[in-house]
Amino acid sequence: MKTFYISISLIVLSFNQTFAQKSSKEIKGDTYFSNYSFYQAIEKYTQADSLTIEGSRRLAESYTNTGNTTKAEESYAKYIHRQGVVSDDYYNYASVLRADGKYEKANTWMDVFKETSPNDLRAKNYVNNNSQLTNLLKDDGRYKIEHLDINTDQQDFGTTYYNGKIVFASSRGGVKAVKRSYNWNQKPFLDLYVADISNGQLTNPRNLNKKLNNNMHEGPASFSNDATIMAFTRNNYSGKSKDGVVKLQIFFSEYKNNEWQKEVSFKLNNSEYSVGHPCLTADGNTMYFASDMPGGFGGVDLYRMKKEVNGNWGEPENLGNTINTEGNEMFPFFEENSEILFFASNGHLGLGGLDIFLTPIKSNGFGKVFNLGTPVNSQYDDFAL
Repeated sequence: MKTFYISISLIVLSFNQTFAQKSSKEIKGDTYFSNYSFYQAIEKYTQADSLTIEGSRRLAESYTNTGNTTKAEESYAKYIHRQGVVSDDYYNYASVLRADGKYEKANTWMDVFKETSPNDLRAKNYVNNNSQLTNLLKDDGRYKIEHLDINTDQQDFGTTYYNGKIVFASSRGGVKAVKRSYNWNQKPFLDLYVADISNGQLTNPRNLNKKLNNNMHEGPASFSNDATIMAFTRNNYSGKSKDGVVKLQIFFSEYKNNEWQKEVSFKLNNSEYSVGHPCLTADGNTMYFASDMPGGFGGVDLYRMKKEVNGNWGEPENLGNTINTEGNEMFPFFEENSEILFFASNGHLGLGGLDIFLTPIKSNGFGKVFNLGTPVNSQYDDFAL
């Protein structure tokens, strides 16, 4: 699931010269694609007699975004040798092959990618770490994965401790009076839930706060250790970007007088880019988060901010190219006792989709990045530790 891209788009494409060689079916597919309506985009693209290189790329991406990596692989294979492919096509094709468990073939296309983009951080990471792939696929028994009874056929993810309970994000029904669905995956929008812990299971899930859960996406969240400060991700309800997309934003709420107070907007919230996936330290004075704001390394990067003496947030610190790549780094989690940062990435060498990585935090920066390997990571998306 590509959670960071949770947004709503109302884009009307103009008919200009860039569409001169496109069929009406492909143009209609482009409209759906730009609105994150990937299932409808696939329907229109596959109805077209032929597709431009852009249409072929968008069909492959639509299949990827809907989790159909088999069809995505077929789509990339059909156009990967055509004139007009770009270096990222090779990388994305390799990524889909990994998601299908075809690691040897994926390496073939990563070799092409590194030749066409030798300075790309993802290419350098591949060269430096690909020899570890065999070890990552082995289960050495350090971890045991258990499925929780609370899971549904919807999205359930982004757990965090809260007052001896667990708060998580979910698209399960039953919270909003008006049922709406998200274009990307045809599922309801996310809300924040809280559940009890009993015998290793989560039980009694209920709405965390009806005032904070609104019409679009809320979640995931993070809390200070005393459970008085909450930071959470939400769609921007006040406006869209110039291209008609509703971005992600971070909001804060304080628990006073036995209730959560009205949310306060984060200083970096902006209609032109997203900020989300907050992780607060125990005292609530430092926050790790993800953003695709300008000035990063590409895709989604991880940042850190600290509060100043006056209680206001300082300036964002990009965590640098040891962690960030031209791909997506998201879902940070800081384990303070061991001073280890966990995060999800599809830019570092992984087993497919997003994988979970860790890096020790040192006085002079960050240490080596490690993939947690099997069974924590799989050929599918693994994220939100």
